[in-house]
Amino acid sequence: MKKRKKTEPTRPDFDHRPFKDLRGLVREKPSAEKKPQKVVRPSLPEDIDDDELFLRSGGDVKRTGTRPVAKRTGKRTATTKPGGAEKAEEKDRDLFLQELTKLGPSFREQAPAVDEEELHHASAAGRMRQLKRGTISISEELDLHGMPKDEALHRLGHFISSASMRGRKAVLVITGKGINSPDGPVLQGAVAAWLREQGKGMVAEFHPAPREKGGSGAYVVFLRMQK
Repeated sequence: MKKRKKTEPTRPDFDHRPFKDLRGLVREKPSAEKKPQKVVRPSLPEDIDDDELFLRSGGDVKRTGTRPVAKRTGKRTATTKPGGAEKAEEKDRDLFLQELTKLGPSFREQAPAVDEEELHHASAAGRMRQLKRGTISISEELDLHGMPKDEALHRLGHFISSASMRGRKAVLVITGKGINSPDGPVLQGAVAAWLREQGKGMVAEFHPAPREKGGSGAYVVFLRMQK
């Protein structure tokens, strides 16, 4: 038998193996990764200001203005003391007083006029009101009814002086109305005159008594407080 010849397989006309020439080449090992170098930053002086610090951090940033930078000296600026406001107010007050003095003697602080008679009536009404309420009470009485004028005035002086020395606030002096006297109510007028003149150092005021105390035939005498 005849031996058959081995037929070689036919190669295709188009062979698409673009990397066949790279066979056998030694692959290079990747180089070791480079370690980042540490950036050494220069130390900054302690007295550097904020603007200079910003410029240095910006690198290529350049200063465009020529604004002067005040150096820090380490000393704090003096703060205003609390007494400064008081001194200012005192100065303004002095200036105000100086302007007032320029106005001359015509400038005077005038108090409102006081009507003495009105004050007297107000005081009398107040004491009589206190008498009716019982705040002030009549502590002693003197009955001069029917006495001669001179004797009555003598007793009146002694009575008022003694009551004032003992610190009495109010006393009652009975004079009578003089209805049965041929000369009228002479004693009543004489007692009122003595209380107004001779007794003014001890007598604060006097008024006709309330009806239950004798009415117009008696006086309620309010005494001054002795020091």
